[in-house]
Amino acid sequence: MTELSRTIPRHDMSRPTRELGLEVIRSLSDPARAAAESLLAESLRDRWSHVQRVAATAGELADAVGLSQAERDLAVASAWLHDVGYAPALLRSLDSRCLGPTGFHPLDGAVYLYAEGWPDDLVGLVAHHSLADVEALHRGLEPELVQYPDRPGLVRDVLWVADLTSGPRGQRLTIDNAWPTWCCATAETIWSASAWW
Repeated sequence: MTELSRTIPRHDMSRPTRELGLEVIRSLSDPARAAAESLLAESLRDRWSHVQRVAATAGELADAVGLSQAERDLAVASAWLHDVGYAPALLRSLDSRCLGPTGFHPLDGAVYLYAEGWPDDLVGLVAHHSLADVEALHRGLEPELVQYPDRPGLVRDVLWVADLTSGPRGQRLTIDNAWPTWCCATAETIWSASAWW
């Protein structure tokens, strides 16, 4: 067992899953926005602009593909929270709780959100957003990431497309201009994280 795997809380399968009932999910977007704003708006203004665009786009896409109200709210809430793993205050919080931040924002965000009691489905969306599994594999963090549920489907697709079509300062991107930029950034991250290159 690595030092890192001892410090990240395991997804306890014996613990009751925090299921998303319709009455719960309807109230998820507002607290998600407030949490993201408190973590990002002052300390990482460009990231906050990006997150605002991702949330708006997620709502538009959710409506366009006909998600239910509960699914839409989950997509939008996860959009608000998908990049909180970058927040300096979150990283300090993980460190003070001896949860050892990894430097990998999807995982750090998921660890924090799980510890704060956010629903498992939302935590899983944050953990696995935008091909995080690929980068986790190359960083040696796959065992830690798989502790959080990955549920493929339209809600996840909405989050990923919203993220990929939102620029780093909140500008709207098309798939044509987003994909090459995202692929290059992802390839560079994977390249630099891979020990055997």
